[in-house]
Amino acid sequence: MSFLDWRSDWDTGMGEMDRQHQRLVHLINDLHDAMKVGQGAGRVGTVLHWLQDYTETHFQQEEALLRARKWPGLNRHLVLHHELLDQLGRYVSDHDAGRHVSSLDISDFLRDWLINHIVQEDKQYGAALSGTAV
Repeated sequence: MSFLDWRSDWDTGMGEMDRQHQRLVHLINDLHDAMKVGQGAGRVGTVLHWLQDYTETHFQQEEALLRARKWPGLNRHLVLHHELLDQLGRYVSDHDAGRHVSSLDISDFLRDWLINHIVQEDKQYGAALSGTAV
């Protein structure tokens, strides 16, 4: 059993965004799997940098889609994205400065943030842009 299993009810109806969300879930599971075999600390830096880069790319693409579709909730969404990137940046900075970064804290934070963001925020744009109700 994975740390975090993708659920079909998390789908936004926006294919590429859903694929990218699933990739983020996969990365969180990779970190958790490494932790289970005692390799979490050694992989934290690599995973954090990759996650930061991938998240920035995902957010840029998602925001471009929302701008192109003139989604009225874009400004709020931008704030939420900025908050996550700030937190990731703090984890990366702490790790790069040699301060302890708990892989458990990171995986829990990412799991909780990703689920809440997809279910409470991204599904709203998916419903609005596809014409279905949430």
